Amino acid sequence: MKSKFTQAWFAGGWLRPTLGRLSAVGLFSLLIAGLGVSGLAVAGQPQPTGASNEWQAHDGRDHDGDHDHRQRQQALVLGNVVASAWDDGRTVGVQFDVANNIREAVKDVRVTSITLEGGDYQGPVKLPILLGPVQGLQHLLVDAIFRLAPINGTPHPFTLAGTYVKHGKTVKFRLNGTISPNTAEPGPFKARTGLSTKQSLRNAFFPPPIPRTPDNNAETPPLIPIGPQRQVFPATPTATGVSASMSGAAVEIVRNNTSGTSSGVPPDPNAAASAPDGVVLTTFNTGISFSTDGGATFTNINLFAPQPGNPARRTFFPESDGGLCCDQIVLYLPARNLFVWLLQYKAVFNAAGTTVTASNRLRIAWASPQDIATDFYNAWTYVDLTGPSVTGVSSGMGLTSSEWMDYPDLAFSDTFLYVGVDHAYAPDSVFPDRRIVARLSLADIADASIPTVGYNRTELTGASGLSKSHFIQGAPARMVLGALDNSSRLRVFTFADNAGAAVSSSVTISSIMRGNSYTSVAPDGNDWLKASFPGNITGGAFRRLPAENPEGFRDEYLFAFDAGVNAGGGRPQAYVRLETLVPPTSSATTYNAFAEYDIWNNDFAYAMAVPRSDGREIGINLAVGGGTIGYPQNAVGFRDDFVVYQVTSSNATQVGVIRGVQVVRFGDYLGNRLIPGERRFFGAEVYDVILNPLPPGVPSGTCATVGCTATVRYVIYGRPVPVIP
Repeated sequence: MKSKFTQAWFAGGWLRPTLGRLSAVGLFSLLIAGLGVSGLAVAGQPQPTGASNEWQAHDGRDHDGDHDHRQRQQALVLGNVVASAWDDGRTVGVQFDVANNIREAVKDVRVTSITLEGGDYQGPVKLPILLGPVQGLQHLLVDAIFRLAPINGTPHPFTLAGTYVKHGKTVKFRLNGTISPNTAEPGPFKARTGLSTKQSLRNAFFPPPIPRTPDNNAETPPLIPIGPQRQVFPATPTATGVSASMSGAAVEIVRNNTSGTSSGVPPDPNAAASAPDGVVLTTFNTGISFSTDGGATFTNINLFAPQPGNPARRTFFPESDGGLCCDQIVLYLPARNLFVWLLQYKAVFNAAGTTVTASNRLRIAWASPQDIATDFYNAWTYVDLTGPSVTGVSSGMGLTSSEWMDYPDLAFSDTFLYVGVDHAYAPDSVFPDRRIVARLSLADIADASIPTVGYNRTELTGASGLSKSHFIQGAPARMVLGALDNSSRLRVFTFADNAGAAVSSSVTISSIMRGNSYTSVAPDGNDWLKASFPGNITGGAFRRLPAENPEGFRDEYLFAFDAGVNAGGGRPQAYVRLETLVPPTSSATTYNAFAEYDIWNNDFAYAMAVPRSDGREIGINLAVGGGTIGYPQNAVGFRDDFVVYQVTSSNATQVGVIRGVQVVRFGDYLGNRLIPGERRFFGAEVYDVILNPLPPGVPSGTCATVGCTATVRYVIYGRPVPVIP
């Protein structure tokens, strides 16, 4: 949910402030099907502190003549590394994140050897590997398969070595680190208790606004190692089309109205509603709008401005840490009649953006629809989940002052409000195989007489793709979170409401492609999927089928994730996988793969699906673009219809600037929630990207040359009312 890019366009080009040293602007990956073996696969832990980078030129001199420090001379450095033990107990898939640490491109990058102590390199391709040029401040992902023994959590040092060309000179590089793969299932993950103090906007102290500073992104690309090649279910044979016409449609679009304008890149649209004609909240980057008429009209709130008529209240919420950042999420709790609103605040960085000097917090606010409609500014009570413990505020999330949190998510069960967030260990890096989860007592939140909210927290580990993963929504009496451990294995984490620890289990799935295969080019030449998150869980839904269902009672957990181009496998464009898992009983914490459903088309790409259930059907909000669609759009529809309905009309690809580099980013996530009521409607938040008017005499342009505007839209969709003759 990296929504912290800044749009810094001016007449004639882009302002590019220097914010830091490393960015995941582009990805390159070697992606070839691995050896097919069945059984259990478990991810190893990344070792960011154990990695080292050794620089050496052919003649040992500084070829560029700038007499830089040794680390600055090193163009290629090692980021995170993840490993996943295969089913046979003797094979490991490894993915290395190698980054160009300088702002200029290096050419002819070649990996000449990959060695692992106790291991034997098996591929997926023969060495040496020619990777070609790597642009400045970009990442590349390198896959490896090893025969290895033992695979029991023992550390195994590795070395990845090769050469590149800089300023016409050949430079050697050698990247060292350690992996610790394990065939044992990770966990259990014992929870720790904490307290956060309630605060009210009616009596809060509002310090002077914190100066707006450039934002940092935890730009670690998701790392999904290669797994055994397998096909568990027959591939979905029917393509899903896109319709711009609602004539005779099986879907009714009740609303498609503008809810705000976002200045951030990307907008991260999200929405929740209390009723089809009631209060609606929509969020987008650092903006929020509310409606009291079901989304027919919206009122925009500037969170950085004083309350109208009350200049002493300098901002909507009291400023904290580095100031309000981004990544807002809203949801509505029907049983409690409460909206919940999550806001992420910035960590504090040094002037160069290279060091975290103070951690950040997540702010969790709540209010009833009635109070929101009566007085939006004073309706809210809130608590903070700080990184480290802060006396009188929060027991913290277990972080140090030099770590921070990014890319949050929200869900609720019968008893708890669940918060998930990435664990960032550097200004631009998160642990790819970790996710912090906290659960807050809904009873404490709802009881105004209690001054604090109790919570439990734990940190999930042991699945390569845990970072940026989204909860299953609507799961009763439990939290469920999934992550791809490798390209053909899904790990599921379950935190039952009545349990003191989360547990994990693994499920074999059909293989997907990752990395460089995850791409789709818009008409302006921009790859709108370039900086997205292939393999992470973009959304999830729970559905309980009753006993009268023809197939009998069944609990279903539906996970959505993106998959890359696999032309040889009948997927010539990036697509979406919907994986349905079923536990043997409702209380079980193990799961079996029940069905796979691909949303695909030969002529354009799908991405970022967010499924939700109304108890009967699965409604989906997702992105579609490239190919015959052109610019990325949003569409809504229902699983099994094999058609979705376009609800936006973008004519450009949104771009932004981070750490001095122009980047393309779509998403990062979309909103889709069930609206309470007799009619089973879904409320989806989407956005248009509209090119600014062209200057006189300029025949064409892009967001990078003339600028553009992101307009956020609120969409209500559902099945039409049957017409009875």
